[in-house]
Amino acid sequence: MSILLTIDEQYREKLAAAGLDSFDALMHADVGEVVTRRDGRETRRVVLGDGDNATTVYIKRCFSIGPKHSFWPRLLLRPCHTPPIKEAHAIAMCRAAGIPTVDVIASGESRLMGIPRAGFVVMTAAPMEWTLNDWLTIGYERPRELADHERVALMRAVGALLSQFAIADIHWPDCKAKHIHAAPAANGAWRLLVIDLERSRRIEGTGGDFTSHHAAISGLFPSVTPSTLRHEDLIAFWTAAFPYMDAVGKAKAVDRETTDSMSSFGSEANPRLDDAFAHPNRLPLVKAGGMRVDPRYIDLMRDAALSTYDDVMGTGVGASMNKPGLASYRERIRLTLGEGDAAETVYLKRYTRPPLKEQFRRMWEFKFRRGSAEREMHFIRHLGMLGISTMRRIAFGSRMRGWFEQSGFGITREVAGESLEKLVERWSSDPATVPGPADRRDIIEQLAKVIFRLHTNGLFHRDLYLCHIFMSRRDDGGIVLSLIDLGRMIRSTWRRERWRIKDLAALAYSSPSPLVTRADRIRFLYHYTRLEARGNRASARKRTLEIIALIENRVTRMARHDVNRKRRLENR
Repeated sequence: MSILLTIDEQYREKLAAAGLDSFDALMHADVGEVVTRRDGRETRRVVLGDGDNATTVYIKRCFSIGPKHSFWPRLLLRPCHTPPIKEAHAIAMCRAAGIPTVDVIASGESRLMGIPRAGFVVMTAAPMEWTLNDWLTIGYERPRELADHERVALMRAVGALLSQFAIADIHWPDCKAKHIHAAPAANGAWRLLVIDLERSRRIEGTGGDFTSHHAAISGLFPSVTPSTLRHEDLIAFWTAAFPYMDAVGKAKAVDRETTDSMSSFGSEANPRLDDAFAHPNRLPLVKAGGMRVDPRYIDLMRDAALSTYDDVMGTGVGASMNKPGLASYRERIRLTLGEGDAAETVYLKRYTRPPLKEQFRRMWEFKFRRGSAEREMHFIRHLGMLGISTMRRIAFGSRMRGWFEQSGFGITREVAGESLEKLVERWSSDPATVPGPADRRDIIEQLAKVIFRLHTNGLFHRDLYLCHIFMSRRDDGGIVLSLIDLGRMIRSTWRRERWRIKDLAALAYSSPSPLVTRADRIRFLYHYTRLEARGNRASARKRTLEIIALIENRVTRMARHDVNRKRRLENR
């Protein structure tokens, strides 16, 4: 067994004072605060020294690695290292290219017969507290509101940062808003610093423009969604992101990328969110009683005798929400947590020994070792990250035997407002309650934004009826639409057109005529296709006509299926 250990002399004394003066100590000492721990790896925050001389550092440790790091790189004629050592090398590579990042003050790795076994890296903390998420993402607590010129300057600085990666031919797969720290400078500029460079590597000859584009579209922009980005912000970003192009080519590229980015990630493409929206990354669930729980609800669940997984699965309180046709292994219950003004209505879904057919379907459509309730909770979080209003997770848990689910549950908070199905029924019976033209257009436009944001990210509801879309209003009167019942949702990279049409057809089938007029339907599809066509009106009109024919065929099949299903239920 060979040991490789490197310590920056500037920090050797501070590390020794904390008892971190050897490979074993740096690798195993129980110091500082555990930030993350999973899969044989952990990250700890440690303060070296005290008072004005204190320095905050992070220790990333890897206790064991698999073939991905210890063997497969050899087949590609690359050196094998543990992830912490890869990060130390990537930091050195980025610093050599002038990219602002943290300092490595110590690193080490143990190797057996040339094969890496374990390793660590010690890095200084970022001097800026706030990330791009804090400055730009809706649902985060902002340090302060940015003026228009400040946001433009920030996006210009971020574009210039990505151009540095592009010029140096460095591919950064983890280019996300949470990995870019930012602080305003005195002269109106911005100081930026990047972290989490473990997977960065140099790829010669990739082309700087492509590298900038890929990092922004696949990593940065999705991670800042839902964003406050405006057209001017994106122009500033793309102007700085393309490192070398002739003036004419650059102008065309900036215009094209700005238009595309605005349609997918800009503030105008965001569905409206309620006033209390909080980004899911700010609402982590904690482990308690054999389940995962929102820490704000732990006391309320304890008061309701729901402290453990077994308590939740065995409780008999609440009102049953079962309906004809609901599978026997599923159960839905409405509960109330708390009392008086603090009382909240929540919904409990329980699953007990799903049949093999459903087990295999879950494995195929979601994940092998995740239960039915966890599937819905996963997509609740994902929709929140995309800026789509949906349910709030309160608690969930599952018990698995290998790949097979034994039981599970999920608890969600009641969604504000009322379903569009009930609203449409009331509008039909009472013409005085029918919304005016302005509200009607607003509902249609918001619905188009919600469904487009869903589909453009490869997500498909597969049960998209009006009863699963709730409408509420913000304090300023703005209409907010929320999706519920995500138990059948999938994320698909193939057959997308099939799932897209299925969702749109379900929406059309559940929208009753003549209250929902043909003009309303076409207006919805036009808003949807206009977003899909990046604002190109000719393409939007052509696509609208194409989708109408596909939806009409699907609606006919759905009507026939419902008739057969109703007959089967009546004959039971």
